[in-house]
Amino acid sequence: MGIYCINQDCLKHNRVAINFESFPSDPGLRNKINDYHPNDQDEIQKWYLQKKPCQPFNHEFPTRNIGGKMQRFNPE
Repeated sequence: MGIYCINQDCLKHNRVAINFESFPSDPGLRNKINDYHPNDQDEIQKWYLQKKPCQPFNHEFPTRNIGGKMQRFNPE
């Protein structure tokens, strides 16, 4: 994982500018906040919060025999 930078001041310390649009929407695919440089963690956390939750959709839920009936989760 590289070191990231939010503002111009940190470019002097060999850190790379962050492209927030390249961050995945799915929280499970995101890097941990602690993986980033400490000076950038607050800005990254704010950006994640502004993205709002990722709501998964179009999942296929398996059917299982529960109480003698074939049942599955109903997302609706």
